[in-house]
Amino acid sequence: MFKAKADFGCKENTPIFILGMPRSGSTLIEQILSSHEDVYGAGELQFVKECLLENIPSDTPSMNNYLNTQLTHDHANKQDSKYIEKIRDIAPNSKYIIDKMPANY
Repeated sequence: MFKAKADFGCKENTPIFILGMPRSGSTLIEQILSSHEDVYGAGELQFVKECLLENIPSDTPSMNNYLNTQLTHDHANKQDSKYIEKIRDIAPNSKYIIDKMPANY
């Protein structure tokens, strides 16, 4: 899967994803990073899930299977763009925006 999707990915560097188990220090990391003037700590956002589900058929039995086998480059680019648009609406003047939703993995 990684080889097949090697050219996928967003070229935008605005999002900072903090991934960690609950009670593992992710909030502390967010607070430290967002103390910088260029960084906005947005907390746990639902946008990744919203963007993924927006274009996946509702009768899909497994989102992971769909993403691994049927996700196209065009679909991924649309999702990336929507995600960036959503986070930019939260903090339009920030260079970097933190999303620390544990489910983003």
